[in-house]
Amino acid sequence: MAKKITVIHSAENLIFSIGDREVKLSESMPIKDAELIDAQYPGLYLKITEDTATTTPATTEPTKTK
Repeated sequence: MAKKITVIHSAENLIFSIGDREVKLSESMPIKDAELIDAQYPGLYLKITEDTATTTPATTEPTKTK
């Protein structure tokens, strides 16, 4: 399933050091980087959820008109 990043409490654009590189906190950052930040600061800067919109098939059928 695809994962979705949600930035919490206006933390957008904070910069974190991961190893020898820096990454900017954003909803479009790589999931791997987001998971590392969330592991160190759980629930403080971001939330990672399963993106059900891209994985759940439509459950309704089109209505037929007479």
